Amino acid sequence: LTCSGEDPEVFLRSFNTQPQTAQLRLIGTSRDYVEWRTLLRQCRLREFVTHMQQRMASNMTRRARRAARPAWDPVMFDVFLDLSPFVTSDGRLSTEADAELLEKHLSGNNPLEVVMLRKQVEWPDWEDIATNIKQRLRALGFEGDLEIRLEAREDVLIYRNLPWQNFVRSRLTQALVIISLVGWIFWTPYLWLRMKTVRIDSTFTIQLDLNRYWEHLSEGLSPETGFQVPSATF
Repeated sequence: LTCSGEDPEVFLRSFNTQPQTAQLRLIGTSRDYVEWRTLLRQCRLREFVTHMQQRMASNMTRRARRAARPAWDPVMFDVFLDLSPFVTSDGRLSTEADAELLEKHLSGNNPLEVVMLRKQVEWPDWEDIATNIKQRLRALGFEGDLEIRLEAREDVLIYRNLPWQNFVRSRLTQALVIISLVGWIFWTPYLWLRMKTVRIDSTFTIQLDLNRYWEHLSEGLSPETGFQVPSATF
């Protein structure tokens, strides 16, 4: 993607697009698992040796990621539920300070200054959904520990499309500098002084019908695998 000019609105229309990373993550772990460091620290050497033998044997025999979970692995399931279809496309800058930083960057003349556009997706009701998921899995018989995360952030690096910037970041240029020891002495301080990253935060939201979403989600929750696609589609 590229854009020309110094208009912040044009810049945001080009780069502040709907993020593709927005997911609800369910991690179920066994309560019976004891980490090998704990066994070693508690001088439970026999259990430590057995644990390491199981781990080594499992690593040698597991040739596919979908193979059976080894005894030493505490993770019973690790599921990602995609929320990107429900993310609004009209992201906005989070604060006035972000707008000022963007205007300052667009009007600046440092060719090595980079914008890191951080797209943060907000879902005010996600903790309520997380509580319902925990209660539902407990009712279904899951007895392990359950962690639920909202992973909804995407960082985009935006460079100036200028000859000097392209030259500096070229792999050929970097290789030549490494070969030239004298050049490296001057090159490193120059980059340290000139290369800067400006972080600008943008906010998106998730919009969906909570009742319909929970109805679909609850049907697929499983104490063994975390989630299985139900027969009825949402």
